[in-house]
Amino acid sequence: MPQMNNKRILYLDIINVVSCFSVVALHCDSYIHQYNHADNIWWLRVLINVLFYNAVPLFFMLSGATLVGYHKKYDTKTFFRKRIKKTLLPFLAMSLFFSVLFVISAYDDKAPIDIVKTIIVGFLTGNVPFTTYWFFIPLFLLYVFMPFISIMVEHLTEKQLIGLIGLLFILQSCIVPIISLSNRISWIGVPVHSLPICGYVLYALLGYYITHSNIEKSNKALTSIVCLAVVMLAFRYILVYNATSHSPKVFNYMAVYAVLPSVAIFMMVKRFCIGTNNRFVTLLAKRSFGVFLIQQFVIMMSFKLIPPPDIKALCMIPLVYLVCCTIVYVVQQFKFTKWLMP
Repeated sequence: MPQMNNKRILYLDIINVVSCFSVVALHCDSYIHQYNHADNIWWLRVLINVLFYNAVPLFFMLSGATLVGYHKKYDTKTFFRKRIKKTLLPFLAMSLFFSVLFVISAYDDKAPIDIVKTIIVGFLTGNVPFTTYWFFIPLFLLYVFMPFISIMVEHLTEKQLIGLIGLLFILQSCIVPIISLSNRISWIGVPVHSLPICGYVLYALLGYYITHSNIEKSNKALTSIVCLAVVMLAFRYILVYNATSHSPKVFNYMAVYAVLPSVAIFMMVKRFCIGTNNRFVTLLAKRSFGVFLIQQFVIMMSFKLIPPPDIKALCMIPLVYLVCCTIVYVVQQFKFTKWLMP
């Protein structure tokens, strides 16, 4: 997780913890809805979704902050060896574990062919039973292209890098979502094409740029971004509150209402959380990857064992997070299991 020159960087660790806790909050909220205990506090559930929506963007910004430019510390072979050890092997091992658990639990309810299909699709798409591993697939794709991204960024001037980020932001995060929100894509005849460089590369570049610049020290830049982020949070609250389904129009990590709040959080934490180490934050940050791996299963089991009513269900968010951290901590204490949750 976030590390630079073998030293813990406080603001990166804090963003790490914020991202991890936000994932738990979002998925707890999903289970509250599943158990139909929170219909009378819809406004609060929407607020939770809006405030913690930046979990995945922040995760990819951290990847950009710590991995773009990796070749200044080690070669590409070492980069891939580290990524395989830290992410791919744990992903495969935990996917296998939960797939076996799914086979055992679904043996009497599903046909064997359906079980096989579920497992195969799960490994290929990150839709592994009892998990939310979908984000691993774009993460692995980002790793594959990281050597090219890293070399490209090194040869860009600061203005060129800002220009590339701005171009991606305008084309990917502004124009496409605005067109989709209009509900008239086919009517106006505007095709939505994929960009040559798209997806979470924008967040990786943003994380790298903010980390290696001093943009957060500019009061004007920080104030402008924060104000725009607040506007976007309010805008998305209205969208989600009035949404009738899990529409991609209001659940789009590439959209401007996801990008600007993520940038604001990253910049504010870097500006105000100065230092190299904090024992408590480090303790939590070192558990984050393991929490990502098991949180969905822990949430599912928690709500099955203790399905709380209404607003009390929200108290499960910090509880589930601490339970996950505790489990990961225990796993990391044993040499034969530590590699599962590095």
